[in-house]
Amino acid sequence: MVYADLTFSKPKQKKVTFMYKNYRNVDFKKLGSEISTLSFESTQADIHTATSDFIQKVTNIFDRNIKQHKVSFIKKSILFTLSDISLTLIKERNKLAKYRSHSYLNNVVYKNHCKLVKKAIFRDKRNSLNSEIDKYGPYKPLKKLWSQKKVVCQMNINPDEINNYYVSITTPSSVSSVTPSKPAKIRIPDNTFKISSISSFHLHSSWNKIKSKDSKQLDLLNISNWMLKISIGAPIIAEQLVKIINMSFQSKLYPELLKISKVIPIPKILDTTEPSETRPISI
Repeated sequence: MVYADLTFSKPKQKKVTFMYKNYRNVDFKKLGSEISTLSFESTQADIHTATSDFIQKVTNIFDRNIKQHKVSFIKKSILFTLSDISLTLIKERNKLAKYRSHSYLNNVVYKNHCKLVKKAIFRDKRNSLNSEIDKYGPYKPLKKLWSQKKVVCQMNINPDEINNYYVSITTPSSVSSVTPSKPAKIRIPDNTFKISSISSFHLHSSWNKIKSKDSKQLDLLNISNWMLKISIGAPIIAEQLVKIINMSFQSKLYPELLKISKVIPIPKILDTTEPSETRPISI
């Protein structure tokens, strides 16, 4: 006779933690006074130093006035009630499923009903979440939404391998192209052009054409359109931006910080083992 002791334990719930900035309790008077009292060096060494100094000073002001908060959510499954319309469509779809193989027309009708069911369920889910947001606020429904994000596949590839692969395939030696012959009697233009300097008027007119001014999504430099919207009205900020842009035109250089982008490899297949099996997108 063999005896065994069995112990049972509940599975650990996975927590998802992320940082967010609270924009509700911002003291705009204090923020505006700090922005207006900013000072920049009158003579900058180069365009790269001027850009780095501007970004650092502006982000420091917003970091002091807008605090980051840490939020943790436990992954849960989302539950919602189906409407009568969705239940009726599901019953009709199940009836059509029995006769879908009888004819081509039945199969087409069945597929159309599947699309209608999918749209109806999505509509019920959206209405349920909207009602919960109106009742409890945005954070409780966010716990349910967070669990819907699924990992398609896992890649066991070193990021340096992916980077070296895409750098190697974009070198000039890897591209071979034949230059077409020049047509006869064609006027050869000058190989130089000149960009005139801009003023604060050009800066503000270009900024007014941007649609998503209220976007709080931070880029890789921790700057958002909302931050620029708040600070670009200050004369010191507008003057420094105009100065940086004109320095770029005169020196024929682009700031190194603004060349940085976040590249995300998107897998082409589920089991990704090689860099060539990914497609890069930059953010």
